Amino acid sequence: MWLATEGGLTRFDGRNFRVFGKDHKAASSNAVWTISPGRRNSSDPSKLDVAYVTFATGNRANIRDGKVYPVGDEVLLRDEKVHALRAKDKFDFVNGLPERWGRVINADQSTMVASNFGDGEFYLCGPTAVAYYRDWQRRYQVPNKIGERMNYFTLGGRLYYLNSNKSFTQIYDNKKSLFSIGGDLTGNESYAKNKTPVKLFWNNKTAQAFFYIDGQVFEITQQPEGTLTTRLLISYSSFDSDSIDIIYHDRKNRKVFLAGGKGLFVKDLTQADNIGPAGETRPAVSPSQNASSSTGDFVLDQVVAGDRVIEPNHDTIRLSKSVNLEVFLSAAYFEDQGDLNMTYCLAEPDQETSSLKWQQIKEQDGKLIIRYPSLPSGIHKLIIRRQTDLQKGIYKTKEIVISIPKAWYERTWPQILSIALLLILGFLMWRMRFRQIEHRNRLLEIQVSERTDELRQILLTLEISRNDLMQQFHLQSRLLTSMAHDLRSPLSSAVLVTSEVGRLLGRQEIDKAVHLNSQLENAIRLIKQSTDELLTYMKVQVYNTEVKMEEIALAGVVDRSFHLYAKTARANSNIFQNNVPQDARVFTNPQLLHIIIRNLTDNANKYTENGTIYAEWSNVNGAVSLSVRDTGSGLPSAIVEWFRQDGPLAAPDKLSGLGLIIVKELAPFAKVRLGMRSGNDGTNVTLTFSDQTHFM
Repeated sequence: MWLATEGGLTRFDGRNFRVFGKDHKAASSNAVWTISPGRRNSSDPSKLDVAYVTFATGNRANIRDGKVYPVGDEVLLRDEKVHALRAKDKFDFVNGLPERWGRVINADQSTMVASNFGDGEFYLCGPTAVAYYRDWQRRYQVPNKIGERMNYFTLGGRLYYLNSNKSFTQIYDNKKSLFSIGGDLTGNESYAKNKTPVKLFWNNKTAQAFFYIDGQVFEITQQPEGTLTTRLLISYSSFDSDSIDIIYHDRKNRKVFLAGGKGLFVKDLTQADNIGPAGETRPAVSPSQNASSSTGDFVLDQVVAGDRVIEPNHDTIRLSKSVNLEVFLSAAYFEDQGDLNMTYCLAEPDQETSSLKWQQIKEQDGKLIIRYPSLPSGIHKLIIRRQTDLQKGIYKTKEIVISIPKAWYERTWPQILSIALLLILGFLMWRMRFRQIEHRNRLLEIQVSERTDELRQILLTLEISRNDLMQQFHLQSRLLTSMAHDLRSPLSSAVLVTSEVGRLLGRQEIDKAVHLNSQLENAIRLIKQSTDELLTYMKVQVYNTEVKMEEIALAGVVDRSFHLYAKTARANSNIFQNNVPQDARVFTNPQLLHIIIRNLTDNANKYTENGTIYAEWSNVNGAVSLSVRDTGSGLPSAIVEWFRQDGPLAAPDKLSGLGLIIVKELAPFAKVRLGMRSGNDGTNVTLTFSDQTHFM
């Protein structure tokens, strides 16, 4: 059911109203001027396959298949034809009776009355004649002089005119005839006695006509020969108070729709004699009407893809991508819930009908909606069906093709490129991971190397500590040996001499006692000298005491050492010869140098008999050195090799005394570099004083 209202072009499906206003069809106003018949349904003259809509601003639209479309070429052709006719003969359109706008037709103006069969077939009704047109060409003209030209209407292609005496004039097939109407209307008292004028209602969209008098509605029915008869349709109504001006009788569903200034009303002929508003009360100001409803009818109302409303193109929906899809439907409703029993399914183009899985269309807020959150790319068929005959299982079906193009990543080359990209990405990730592992391994290797170096350093430190401990052990062992060697004999001699001195004093042998006392004094002095040297050595070696360097006279140090061992030298028949000049001076530590020279003198005296022990001085180009040379039998080669080597090497087993060890270990502290040469002609130990910048 279509209605022309001031609020917009409105469709009523029996439950809901949907308004198509200016926002839908680019009209500048919502108000609809008129709905005109276009192409009538060939099997049911009460239905239009196409209707033309004109908005109050002149904008146009078409109604087709229950939806609103932009105007097509047929409307433009119609406008051209109408414009050409108007250039020859002034006329205006009659779109139904009664005429709502109260127009007054000029005396020389014609009216165009459609013949109910489509474009190009109509009657032009002038003041004195009626012309019949088919295919926009005039076929004949019949004289008919009348005064009121708003009483013309058509049924079944025939033109009728309601005369003032209640008779009818029929014009059809180039003939004019006069007849009186029959049927139920003649039984109306007001009509029979001319008490109340009869009111003619003609709906040119549905090809129906009615009479209204005394609250009763009579439907005009056309007989085969063209005459008219009437049948009582509604026994009581209030047309005047409800401002009714359009009537439509849905014969199939036995309902009468009444439209006027106060809205749309429906009369159910199967129930008590009452009239109620259609659906929810919704006024339709100055409506016109077009009917298109029957059991099984439904409309694909709207398609929404995501946030975009799309229009199907010849029952094909094209989506740019898979989005949330909503299909809104409208179905003709005749107050039976079975009318809304609709099912749907999504099928592939070549899918067998027997394998289809049908789903019930759900209703939400009075709307029939099909929803698909997402659809795969490709071609799909959305099949919708509505049962028209419950007993026979007859359905009215519509198929909608949904076309979703493949996304770029679903095509062959992008897939190949994507796979290649994934492989490259995987390789790069593997490469990066491999490098991370390599870097981590390098860090671990560095850590292991650092730990190894630390362990090596610790082991080296431990080795040095062990060597130091061994050296201290050997030092202590040799100190004990030296003390036993150097101190035991003098102490024993001192004990004997002291005892002898006591006896001599008892016998009053003073001279002998003095002589022995002198020897005792020398022995004690030697013990003291040895003890001082051992203490000095221990301070340097054990406590790392800082050594103080100073300038000393070298000849005096040699003289004191030779004098200390003079008696021992005489025991071995050796001679000391000091060839160091008295003015020879060196920069060193006097205590350490005295210990070194004393031990070298002692060592030379031990390995020499009937020989000479020399102390010689050399100063060549600033290289100052002292040689302690003997004429003895020489030292073993192992001792010579050990003495020449730098560093704290273990002394050979053949070395019995501590003298050379003390010399070798104290020489660096005294800033002295050692050298040794030994053979059958004796041993020569050289002391080279390395830091003599004070004399340059």
